Amino acid sequence: MTIVSSEERDMPPMPTDREARLKLLDEMPDSEIDFSDIPKVTDFSGFMTVEEVKAYKAARKALPLDADVFVWVRRLPDPNAVLREAMIRERQEAVQ
Repeated sequence: MTIVSSEERDMPPMPTDREARLKLLDEMPDSEIDFSDIPKVTDFSGFMTVEEVKAYKAARKALPLDADVFVWVRRLPDPNAVLREAMIRERQEAVQ
């Protein structure tokens, strides 16, 4: 997974007509927005919770993992045991 980030200063200026359309949309109440052409999401299993996103952002500096791997490890009852088992298995394979 590639993480892409940019700063607002790196963005090209927004055309005035687009800015005006976005302002109109921002002022529109949700009840007037037509969502009929958007498929309804019913399976949220692949999504990260807010807590997971915050933890991922804090931890990725210390241990760079892809977001999906980070969420998987974090949801394990004992992530340290799983990682230790993989480490031991790798050491045993290296000796053979």
